[in-house]
Amino acid sequence: MTTTTTTSDGRPAGGGRGADPGGLEAAILRTLAYADVFDFALREPELHRYLIGRAAMPHEVRSALAGMDGRVARRDGLVSLAGREPLLDARQERRRIAARTWPAALRYARAVGSLPFVRMVAITGALAVGNATEGADIDLLVVTAPGRVWLARAETIAIVRYAARGGLDLCPNYFLSERALALDGQDLYGAHELTQLVPVVGVGVYRRLRAANPWTFTHLPNAGGAPFDGQAGRSAPLRHARKVTERLLRSQLGEIAEAWERRKIDRFQAAAAARGATLEASFSVDWCKGHLDAHGARIRSAYEARTQALGVEPLW
Repeated sequence: MTTTTTTSDGRPAGGGRGADPGGLEAAILRTLAYADVFDFALREPELHRYLIGRAAMPHEVRSALAGMDGRVARRDGLVSLAGREPLLDARQERRRIAARTWPAALRYARAVGSLPFVRMVAITGALAVGNATEGADIDLLVVTAPGRVWLARAETIAIVRYAARGGLDLCPNYFLSERALALDGQDLYGAHELTQLVPVVGVGVYRRLRAANPWTFTHLPNAGGAPFDGQAGRSAPLRHARKVTERLLRSQLGEIAEAWERRKIDRFQAAAAARGATLEASFSVDWCKGHLDAHGARIRSAYEARTQALGVEPLW
């Protein structure tokens, strides 16, 4: 068996430039095409971080952009595909919406992080990258202690229901055990989701999660560490109370509660099969991946259509 040595953030030791069909300009177009699927203009540092299939220095990206007039649009440090200039204005408005949403999102993410057996909470999806829209949900990824995924999920749903009473739509759609940090779905969509998530509670577990998935650097060679606006390093409140509760729930009572919640696995699997979402939704004792809307498949189709129109290979 071959062992891959990685750095603390999961980057393969010694670097590695990833795939590079078409060179740097093709990589820029490919990256902007992916962002365009989400109606999203990128800041230049984001374009560098999420550059698809091409390791490069920031100054190399800036230099390449300078020669791409007619293919890209640039203004005030933002970049989009040519002809998509309205996204430059929309980005500013979406960042304002995100700024209004973050305080509540952080408050509830830390509340989830205080629950028994929760080891990491991260904000994912549109809010994580500043692409929030009014009324959009707040996606969470939650890592739990081994053997307590489903009990932690039940606890989290109680917070979801409380948040809904205040008009906030929390969506904890991915739970993982600490013994299942190496993820399936090793494609461009999965790499983006993992490298874009903003850790709120559990920075040590976040580093282990990144280190367990070095494949992300094949797709996004520059995306090491947490994103620019990350909240990593915060401690969960009520840690002492959580420890006391965990001691109680490591008993037979906790085993019974976990087994009771695990009864949902078969029902959720059946629901995923009925919706044709079994490639993206998955449920077991070590994870609850509730991606029932085949979001990744739709993104891939839209991304490939855009790259085809641009004449570049759609790395996925």
